[in-house]
Amino acid sequence: MFYLIYKITNNLDGKIYIGSHKTKNINDGYMGSGKYLNRAYLKYGLDNFTKEILFVFDNAKDMYAKEAEIVNDEFLIEANTYNLKRGGFGGFDFINSTGLNNKAGQCSKAGKAAAARGGGFKGKTHSVTTRKLMSDRRWGPSNPNYGMPGTFTGKTHSEISKQKMSNSKKGKGIGKSNSQFGTTWITNGVENLKIRKEELDKYLERGYNKGRTVRKD
Repeated sequence: MFYLIYKITNNLDGKIYIGSHKTKNINDGYMGSGKYLNRAYLKYGLDNFTKEILFVFDNAKDMYAKEAEIVNDEFLIEANTYNLKRGGFGGFDFINSTGLNNKAGQCSKAGKAAAARGGGFKGKTHSVTTRKLMSDRRWGPSNPNYGMPGTFTGKTHSEISKQKMSNSKKGKGIGKSNSQFGTTWITNGVENLKIRKEELDKYLERGYNKGRTVRKD
């Protein structure tokens, strides 16, 4: 069994992804499973990416230690990486091998193990600069979907669109899009009718008045 640290590079813009992988065949063609990485494959095509094997280990512990060393907080906030979380947490096979996967307190023990390896974030906060960079990676130009057709990432609504959306939430349209546009209520004291405004004079001549009367039986 081989325990690998690999790098995938977008040949078009130089953006990279660092990952770990356990395999019996170094040349198995595995290309990572990162969320942003897979979106980039769809956007640019798999042929525009290159994979390199950086390190080969004979055990999971060393592999995850190296991944944690490379994929740290500083690495994550770089604009040229597809990675979203710190390295070194390991998969379920690693948790099982360390005896952490038991029904009583599995999550807490796994969390403590991650913290011991320097991978925990509990009790820490991101700086303002880090939060801004993370936001840009999610919503700004660093997002692989930024500006793609069919998505709204990187775009803004016009003032007219904002007004229409606001009125829509209130159950109202603007102008002819309003279901009440061009109508009015009339009554003869017994019956209430909603008519087109151009018909108003005709009904007024027949004794109707504008407005509504609530009939009480």
